[in-house]
Amino acid sequence: MTSTTVHLYFGVGHAPAPRVLAEAFESITVTQTDSGVSSGWQIVLRAQRTRSPSDDYEIVRHPLLKPFTRVVAAVSMGASNRVLLDGLITHLELTPTQQGKDALLTITGDSIDTLMDLHDFTIPWPAMTDAGIAAAVLAKYLPFGVRPSVVPPMPPPEPPDPDERTFIQNESDAQFLRRLAGLYGYVFFVTPGPQVGMNTAYWGPPPRMKPPQKALSIDLGSATNVNSLSFAYDAKGPTLVFGAVQSEYIEGEFPIASTQLTRLPPLATSPAITALLPFVDYQLYPNPAFEPGRALYEANAITQRSTDRVVTATGSVDTVRYGHILDVPGIVGVRGAGSTYDGYYYVNSVTHTLRLGTYTQDFVLSREGTGTTTMAVVP
Repeated sequence: MTSTTVHLYFGVGHAPAPRVLAEAFESITVTQTDSGVSSGWQIVLRAQRTRSPSDDYEIVRHPLLKPFTRVVAAVSMGASNRVLLDGLITHLELTPTQQGKDALLTITGDSIDTLMDLHDFTIPWPAMTDAGIAAAVLAKYLPFGVRPSVVPPMPPPEPPDPDERTFIQNESDAQFLRRLAGLYGYVFFVTPGPQVGMNTAYWGPPPRMKPPQKALSIDLGSATNVNSLSFAYDAKGPTLVFGAVQSEYIEGEFPIASTQLTRLPPLATSPAITALLPFVDYQLYPNPAFEPGRALYEANAITQRSTDRVVTATGSVDTVRYGHILDVPGIVGVRGAGSTYDGYYYVNSVTHTLRLGTYTQDFVLSREGTGTTTMAVVP
């Protein structure tokens, strides 16, 4: 059976945790998502007094445990290593010794993209495409080890004429990047690694083209590798968009309607947006002042987002038994649940919980409907 080891690094130089902190380790919980909201984490350390009850706990005064200290955690499992978090301490909580139990210091923080959410800005971005704006915003964070990965929409929309319209940022960088991404049904998130101190800031469509990860198996005897797994179908989610916008190229109004109803590649043979017709939500396009090209992108984005999580799968897996650390985002197969819910899913979030001798992953998967698109998933 493969063992796992947690490695902690603190400070600007990413120095390994000193012995006093390493020996105090109790547990770590890390949540990774593709939602664009800072991924949260929590580290629990045992705290002991040095002399008498009147003295402070030594670990509480440790200089590496002050607010906004940078913390990196990696896990090694066999020959593989994975950076699970790279973030900043934002909250500390001490539970003093009582009834013979050790005192506990709980350290809570967010991922490194919390730096992008600390300050609001008012910045005009004239004559630039949205992808160009995203790249320019992310370039500010290169000194923090954040590498930008920007995928422009295809075909790319024309940059607006500054005499007619200029995109203005009136929020933090993180909020602005999420708003830009939302116009195209895109996602924005920051993932730690692959090396300690490095991160990738992704702005683009949900990455559904990745190679599938090791399958999650249920009710398959000795091949079962999940502790729990359940499915939900939200029939009220799917939304179609229709409406009209003004266009300088034609007289009157330009009609707008959703045309790309699901993501590519499809993960379900029976997408809810068509399977439920006519019982789907019909929504009036909300921005009639946009030019037709941008309006069509946004109409499709509204529909795609509405179908992304029609079917969700939630569960838990013992990582050592599973033998794999789930990538977020990514694609993973499910087998053993029957033809309706078997097949490939998009990984929305994973919560890693590591304690001495245990490592579990709680996951949320999703897709646009039911029915598997393949006869067999990657085992």
